[in-house]
Amino acid sequence: MQFLSAKDEEKSNENVLDPLKNIAKCRICNGDHWSVNCPFKGTSMDNSKLMENKATPATTTVESSKSGKYVPPFMKDMQKTGGPSGRGRDDTSAIRISNLSESMTEADLEELVKKFGQHNKMYLARDKNTGLCKGFAYVHFKQRKDAAAAIELLNGHGYDHLILNVEWSKPQNN
Repeated sequence: MQFLSAKDEEKSNENVLDPLKNIAKCRICNGDHWSVNCPFKGTSMDNSKLMENKATPATTTVESSKSGKYVPPFMKDMQKTGGPSGRGRDDTSAIRISNLSESMTEADLEELVKKFGQHNKMYLARDKNTGLCKGFAYVHFKQRKDAAAAIELLNGHGYDHLILNVEWSKPQNN
């Protein structure tokens, strides 16, 4: 039988608790306590850590696309255009067709441009109240050479008793 004094008992209890001591680490001051109980919570030290954390997500999103992590679509657009000012549109192969008749439909527009090549999307401007064509449309081709061929052949072409005006689409102004 071995007798332990009170001091020896406290030392043995501390040795048992040491591995558990570093479970919680404060995000604010890196102390051995929970961040909720931090004495520096709400001070300038806390605010500087928040600013550092806000600065890092922008860099991690650029890296996250390389590492296979999910990137929201709006962040992908920002990476492509180099910032939030661009909307990620590619107007290099877009054309504007104007002087269209009011009776023009999407099927007519499709028929008009399908012989030049594949396109990503078409937009036929319509009046909200009447549903009639406003007289212009945008077509985004997959390849720029197809768009150039469409401009060359359709500009000045007579269609539905009107002469079409076809040109490169101008970039959207924000």
